[in-house]
Amino acid sequence: MVQEHSARRLHWDLRLEHEGVAASWAIPNGIPDDPGQNRKAVHTEDHPLEYLEFEGEIPKGEYGAGTMKIWDRGTYELEKWEAGKVMVRFDGERVRGRYALFRAGKEEKDWMIHRIDPPTEERDPFPESVLPMLAKPAPLPASDEGWAAEVQWEGVRAIAYCRPGRIKLRDRNLDDVTAQYPQVRRLSRQLGARDAVLDGVLAAFADYPVTYVIFDLLHLDGRDLTDEPYERRRELLEELGLEGEGWQTPQHSLGEARELLAASAERRLAGIVLKRLDSPYVPGKRSGAWLQVKSAVRAEEDPDQRSELAEAVAAGRKRARVHVGGQELGLSNLDKVLYPATGFSKGDLIEWYARMAEVLLPHLRGRPLTLKRYPNGVEGGHFYEKRCPKHRPEWVRTAPVWSERHKEEIDYCLAEDLPTLVWAANLADIELHTSLSLAKEIERPTAVVFDLDPGAPADVLDCAQVALWIRGMFDQLGLRSYPKTSGSKGIQLYLPLNTEVTYEQTKPFARAVAETLEAKFGDRVVSRMTKAERPGKVLVDWSQNDPHKTTVNVYSLRARERPTVSTPLEWDELEAACEAGEASRLVFDHADALRRVEERGDLFAPLLSEKQELPA
Repeated sequence: MVQEHSARRLHWDLRLEHEGVAASWAIPNGIPDDPGQNRKAVHTEDHPLEYLEFEGEIPKGEYGAGTMKIWDRGTYELEKWEAGKVMVRFDGERVRGRYALFRAGKEEKDWMIHRIDPPTEERDPFPESVLPMLAKPAPLPASDEGWAAEVQWEGVRAIAYCRPGRIKLRDRNLDDVTAQYPQVRRLSRQLGARDAVLDGVLAAFADYPVTYVIFDLLHLDGRDLTDEPYERRRELLEELGLEGEGWQTPQHSLGEARELLAASAERRLAGIVLKRLDSPYVPGKRSGAWLQVKSAVRAEEDPDQRSELAEAVAAGRKRARVHVGGQELGLSNLDKVLYPATGFSKGDLIEWYARMAEVLLPHLRGRPLTLKRYPNGVEGGHFYEKRCPKHRPEWVRTAPVWSERHKEEIDYCLAEDLPTLVWAANLADIELHTSLSLAKEIERPTAVVFDLDPGAPADVLDCAQVALWIRGMFDQLGLRSYPKTSGSKGIQLYLPLNTEVTYEQTKPFARAVAETLEAKFGDRVVSRMTKAERPGKVLVDWSQNDPHKTTVNVYSLRARERPTVSTPLEWDELEAACEAGEASRLVFDHADALRRVEERGDLFAPLLSEKQELPA
């Protein structure tokens, strides 16, 4: 018998009839359905057998006060029952298969539950960090056929990661904001034992506390729904019936976009969002499948305001004190030209990074940052700074990482918020170089990278062709990969993993891919750095897959003649550039990168959440 027990905290009571009593365990996060998920099981006192059929309310003031309902019932086959270990085979309506319960702590009550059998059905990995899909500003289309219309809710965009007995809210910068919205925590109780990932807005209404307004469903019970059409995702979302004191699921409308826009203007709301009924959910991307239509009233009210930072740069000041993200920063030498060929100044650098922060920060978060500083501009000298400067503000976060070279831990900077990004830019940190790992798990890369570097007279088009060959190899393996420009001469190709792998696995894999390419295309590809072999060929540099190395971060500026940017690409852009023979199609400066983000969103968003296994 398994009873869902909504007491002070939601949990599941597992009860097994044994020797005339109901042996009991309280399981806070539900019965695991995968061998990879050992879960806590608190061994409680034995209960009378009558408890096996109990469901209802336990009055306040009594032990276990709350609501209890039967979640699963059935029989079990006993394999082992001894002090500190129980092994059984469940045959329930929901739970089936072999399980082990075992002592795992100092106290008698400290147990764990483990599923021995493989899952009953294949499950997609539960995503841990998804960037929200974005809408493109647009006028109301002539026809709303094939579109759903929703009110555009103003507030904090947040993805809710709901698992049995727990919930985590992350904003669009992937910051954990769960503690700031306690009224939403009980949402996991309504979902019970179900896994779900929801998209919505934490909106404040007059005279009401903040409410989580839910409008999309990305994952449910082990199934990734992002490739499902919006219409199907909404059907599944509405079937969940998610309504509570701190959350709601408003209705959407079909064929009434104009009326909904007029109603939003009447109520002085921001406007509406139109979503194609057949559109998949593409994390981080801004596409024409979702349209943001402003109400006429709010469009008139929107002022053309410039931030303190933008005003300081526009005014041509040498120094300024500005408030950014709740912190006061002193900025210096704003008029100093860092790119003489274009006149791009240090003030321009700071403002540009501030404008890119929304898409850039998620890719920096948690990663040791190596500063590459150009105090005298790109034509002057530069230096790398791994150790976070001692004169940093107290709010700049750091992370200790062991250095084999120095035989000690080095405190690296972590650029996790806008003030830190602006502070680093004020140090003339033109280029941002990061590890393939998060600081907390420095031996575990989240991706494999291939740095494609042309040896003259080869150029970026040759790199693009090699990238397409590598993609073809990965397609055959069922793996998805994502290209970006290096911002310099070449192309970089990333294979997201976000799984339990180490460099001892990824580096040999990357080398094998590079050597396979060299064997097949030896006249155009080389896998070794030997200078004599480089001319006219593309080096597939696999050596970057190393805990002691860094790569230039996506959306980092580069210290070239012009302020070019390491820019994410779509595969058809590489194909088109190769067919046209136009290398210029694969070079983007600071203005191009801003425009692309506004039009397309973050094309590199899958690197943050997509889980893939390396082939054996």
